[in-house]
Amino acid sequence: MNTSTVSPGDAPLPEGWIIAAQAWALTVACVGGVGNLVTLSTIAHQLYLDRMWRRGRYQHGKRPVVSLEGDTLLLLHLSFCDFLYCTINLPLTIVTYGYAIDPKKGDPSKVFCTGAALFRYVNALAEWTTLGLLTVQRCVDLGRFRGARFFRPRPTIFFIVAIWVGSVLLQMGALTEGHFNYDEETYKCDMTKPEARIFFYSLESLLPCGLMLTGCLSIIFQIWRNTRKLRAAGMPRDLVHQRFRKMLKSTALLLALLLLFLACIIPICVYNIMMLVTGRNQVSLGIGIFMFYWLQYAVNFMIYAASNTNYRKAYKYFFRSVAENARNFFKARTRRGETSTLRGSRLSSNITQVPDVCSTDLVSPHGTEVCPSSFHLINFHTLKDSHLEGHPLQHLDDKSSLPTIRRHFHYSSISSDGTPSSRRSTLTMETTIQEGHFAYDRSSFKCDLSNTSARVYFYCLQSLLPCILMLTGCCSIICQVRRNTTKLLAAGMAMMRSTALLLALLLLFLFCVIPICVHNVETLLTGQINIPLNIAIYMLYWVQYGVNFFVYAAVNPRFRKACKEDQHHHLRLISTHYL
Repeated sequence: MNTSTVSPGDAPLPEGWIIAAQAWALTVACVGGVGNLVTLSTIAHQLYLDRMWRRGRYQHGKRPVVSLEGDTLLLLHLSFCDFLYCTINLPLTIVTYGYAIDPKKGDPSKVFCTGAALFRYVNALAEWTTLGLLTVQRCVDLGRFRGARFFRPRPTIFFIVAIWVGSVLLQMGALTEGHFNYDEETYKCDMTKPEARIFFYSLESLLPCGLMLTGCLSIIFQIWRNTRKLRAAGMPRDLVHQRFRKMLKSTALLLALLLLFLACIIPICVYNIMMLVTGRNQVSLGIGIFMFYWLQYAVNFMIYAASNTNYRKAYKYFFRSVAENARNFFKARTRRGETSTLRGSRLSSNITQVPDVCSTDLVSPHGTEVCPSSFHLINFHTLKDSHLEGHPLQHLDDKSSLPTIRRHFHYSSISSDGTPSSRRSTLTMETTIQEGHFAYDRSSFKCDLSNTSARVYFYCLQSLLPCILMLTGCCSIICQVRRNTTKLLAAGMAMMRSTALLLALLLLFLFCVIPICVHNVETLLTGQINIPLNIAIYMLYWVQYGVNFFVYAAVNPRFRKACKEDQHHHLRLISTHYL
């Protein structure tokens, strides 16, 4: 290994180990990201088919192999945690190790390290607790206790939310005291205070590990006890063996996940506690242990397919459905392309027969029409009443070599004989474009309003009106629904269902837009910009554009019914429409 570089603690830097860890993290991130995304899609597809089957709309015979149960939701959440770790935490680890290799970069900022380390600890603790909850669920299922009702779908969703809330709350102490920073001994963002790391690895990790170990032993003991009871009851040996194999198969997936997890996590806990207690840091050993720990995030989805027959069938059904839908989609696009080509050829043959023409929307910089006498006037857009089109005019600035763009909009009515009338108006964006307020902002790294007054005017005044309208509308709707519910329960519930979609969209918009307005106004007033916070707020703001269509389907029954129609029927409608 190359150890030519020296770390701050006068110990050789294992540059070869760090490069190997970066390459291994990239490999695990790619394999685990794709595999867990496919697993999430497969389970979601099976849950959708199961819902269709329960409503009598599933036309493929038998019930889907994966149904909506508590253990299915926990496995779905486990795969989601793996996906987050592979797509967020491992790339951040690669970036952090890059600072150790290139000393010119310096150390990463405290804000970056705080966010990276906090999310890694929260994500890891959420996954560990989910595995512990899986063992409890399986023990309850095998024992057939009355508590099995707590692992129905709705309570399980509540448990998942509580897992994330608890994982965040357990890290609030280290976050508020500023324990997250760049660790120059391990070359990654971590808890720099030894007491905080000992607390995490010895106490916070003890609960999920204890649940898993107890769950494994309890599952094995219950299988052995049930087999012994069956033999004592006089059941034939073949039937007892068959029941034993059936119970073992049903728990094989969970046992494999637990054993893999314990094999990966116990070395990390022991290594960190020994390093903090003895004060000796073996960087190469630590990197090797973490490389082995990352392996589970790329292997869990393989265990689903290897140890459970139902998940193997679910993967096959999913890939078969994707291939069939893709084939039908490309067939529809091919037919649509042929139709568009035919229409284009017909349009070209018609255009060649049209004489020289002149449009009414060409204007000079002073607003006069430009139309030679040899040309005659027609309406390109086949409009009977009016014609509206933007015409860009480019003027060169005397003080700069770069051109400034002004856009004029000319509106003219067209009379019945084809001549333009005298009524017209020009719409200009003089306050922003002509004064050059739009430019590249180096403080926020994007194209924005560079003038402070213009940005304050936008975020304080122009954004204030829609926000006030939305807040007033939300409060008014809630008050009216509450008043009607008091008078008549059925009428109030009907109103709530009819306005649920609107309320969900408004609340999502306010949740995403208000932080941007507050942050921008504060930045403009104080003159200080927090770039990571600014980027994070904009990332939260972008979420609404990818979530709105989920809100349509989740809140409004009409959209859900439209989404559940046969896909082949939709493709036939699209093909017929374009033909």
